[in-house]
Amino acid sequence: MKKLLASLCTVVLGACGGGADNTANSTAAIFGDSITEYTDSALSTTLKVPVANLATSGETTTNAISGTKTFGGYSLKYSTFEQEIRKPYSVIYLRYGMAEAVHAYHNRTTPHIFKSNLEYMVDLVKQQNKIPVIVGVSYSFNQYEDTAILLNGIAWMVAQQTGTQFVNVRNIKAQAQDVPDGIHPTAEYGQKMIEYIAAETSHLFIK
Repeated sequence: MKKLLASLCTVVLGACGGGADNTANSTAAIFGDSITEYTDSALSTTLKVPVANLATSGETTTNAISGTKTFGGYSLKYSTFEQEIRKPYSVIYLRYGMAEAVHAYHNRTTPHIFKSNLEYMVDLVKQQNKIPVIVGVSYSFNQYEDTAILLNGIAWMVAQQTGTQFVNVRNIKAQAQDVPDGIHPTAEYGQKMIEYIAAETSHLFIK
């Protein structure tokens, strides 16, 4: 649904262009899973630039690339990551990993797929002359934490290898009460992470 709404938003945003020069950067989009989906307009408000929240609950990098999700045997088709980044966003945030951690724990995917998918997505963004930002995997307080740590390290590695900015949200320390269901942050802790992401990337935008 958010990706459909984002198509309408491009009419409002207009052709803002994109490129490595921050004098041309005035819009962004953030992709990811439910950790980001429920932050609503928080990143846009903090950065004071339009940010389309295109995160979808349960979405993995594989889902984003293929534009397909499966629910109880039913397949849902939506626009692919490549189609979405052709819209007039100048900075693209990639905040994946928690849904991947759940899938990897249950042997439904493997870490090397996460790595290759992230590399591919970064390359797609750069082909569009836009700026990718990789956001790390946040804390979980359950059986998925070891996998989340591994995927966070992989995300950092991809950023290093591709010359992409990496924002390690684990620098914002958490306790169990900040992630009450073991995966999803409270509104307060989620906002702290968003503010950190904004602070680390505000230099990418004109002021």
